[in-house]
Amino acid sequence: MWTQRPRSSGLWLGLVLATGCGNSAVDVGEGGWVDLHRTDSAAMAEELAAMDVVARLRVVSDLVDIDPQGAAPYCSLLPHSTGRERCESASESAHLWEPPEDLEPATRAGRGLSRSMLTARDVPTSDWTQVKMAPPTDVADPQAQAWSRAREMAEEGSLHQVAQACAQLRGGERWRHDCFMTAALSRLQRLGRAGASEVFALCGASGVYRGMCVSQFIDALAAASPPADVGDTLNWAPVLMRAHDLRELSDDPRLREEVLDRFWSSVALHSVYAARGLSGDALDALPLAARGHLRAALALRVVTSAEDDLSITDAQRLVSTVLDRRIDGDGVAVSGLPLPEVIDLWPFDGHGESHIAAASYLGRSRRTVANDPETDLTLSVLEAAARSDPPRMAMLQSVAQHPDQRVRWTAARLVEQLGARGLGAESHPPPGGSGAPN
Repeated sequence: MWTQRPRSSGLWLGLVLATGCGNSAVDVGEGGWVDLHRTDSAAMAEELAAMDVVARLRVVSDLVDIDPQGAAPYCSLLPHSTGRERCESASESAHLWEPPEDLEPATRAGRGLSRSMLTARDVPTSDWTQVKMAPPTDVADPQAQAWSRAREMAEEGSLHQVAQACAQLRGGERWRHDCFMTAALSRLQRLGRAGASEVFALCGASGVYRGMCVSQFIDALAAASPPADVGDTLNWAPVLMRAHDLRELSDDPRLREEVLDRFWSSVALHSVYAARGLSGDALDALPLAARGHLRAALALRVVTSAEDDLSITDAQRLVSTVLDRRIDGDGVAVSGLPLPEVIDLWPFDGHGESHIAAASYLGRSRRTVANDPETDLTLSVLEAAARSDPPRMAMLQSVAQHPDQRVRWTAARLVEQLGARGLGAESHPPPGGSGAPN
């Protein structure tokens, strides 16, 4: 067991590790280095600086395994190497210390999404999780070697080679799962839609990150969409082909429908905020499944950018004008606008809400929908009003007596959720009155 020693012990530790007389994973995990790291990171940095390079690589690697966020200050103490790259990458990967919840699958009486975000259990596990491989030997940092090998194989190798490299990682399941997710997204960047099935398979091996992995996969495909002021069907053909690829990924009709809904929702967000001019051109090129999402994205950009106080009628008129306008953009010029932060104001079904139709809201939240375009426009405007800065509370409150119960319920939910966010608690509108529509 390691105990805290004077700084001069660094060379001795390095010699022990380099000659194989110690087991750094056990020694660091059970002894004083972890304790020192947790109680006095400055003193830990001094100890590391006194070690030789081999010892420092191994100790920092073990500390990264244990505490990837807290080990960030030690990355700069390493020479430029795969070990340093892994240290820096891990320190920027919040999911390693804040993993998504492992939620049970949710069922609902109504159509549409049960939650705002995909969860791990929504995505089937792939067989690549069964691949076993011993870690590399005779290297100073086996973890970094396996991590680097997985990245290399994600670019150039077969899926089996990727799986073998990820299987070499030790230090807990999160490292193997992170490896598969990172490899999946690297594969997508290299192959594009041609690698869709491979990316989905790698995501299926990413454990608790499966939902996150597929969500990032969907968003990456959507980000390559033309601006929404383009109406030429040829420009939109690659997007339609990506939708086809996504449809073919699973035999599960529920998952297939959910993935496509999230895809069109993300397409709408990316394309509307890329457009230099606001128009409904994209409506002429995209399928019916995308129209409600385009309506919602255009409403968000119009309502949140309006300087004056808007009535619900004013907002509906402005968005309707945009939807009817045609610019016939060439897709070359883009707005350069950043994507907005879309607050999630309906993450899951509250009591009495599982029968309400739910669609993805710009890939970041959910909203209810209506088949009638006019009613759906009103719902989209209300969602946008809630995400204005500051929220347009007067607009939300103005529809309390609206004849459509979906409109009343949406406004009540948004007001409740905005209030709950201020209080730091989750809340839902009560049933009855302006509550959940029948």
